[in-house]
Amino acid sequence: MGGHLEHGEQPEKAMKREAKEETGLEVRVHQVIDVMTWSDRNKALSVLYHCEASSRDAEAQDDLQEVKWVSPDEIKEFVHEDEEERLEEREEQAKFLEKVRKSPF
Repeated sequence: MGGHLEHGEQPEKAMKREAKEETGLEVRVHQVIDVMTWSDRNKALSVLYHCEASSRDAEAQDDLQEVKWVSPDEIKEFVHEDEEERLEEREEQAKFLEKVRKSPF
């Protein structure tokens, strides 16, 4: 899931707004996991957040085609090839995924 900041919008508020627009879910933002630049893609800045959803009743809205809950071990099957590499190469993302794997659900 991704999106853009509206003029003057705080990044955390944008995350909450995008989650609501794209899934119908309210989310609580816990922390920033990683921040990355995309020099090859419109010189954008991406912020990866750890969020907690208000429920598991997500519905694909806006520009999403599907919403699916997956385990940390399955996530690589559902992300773009570039993102898959970053999950292993970026230390903060790898540490976060490991922490989630160990968490009881």
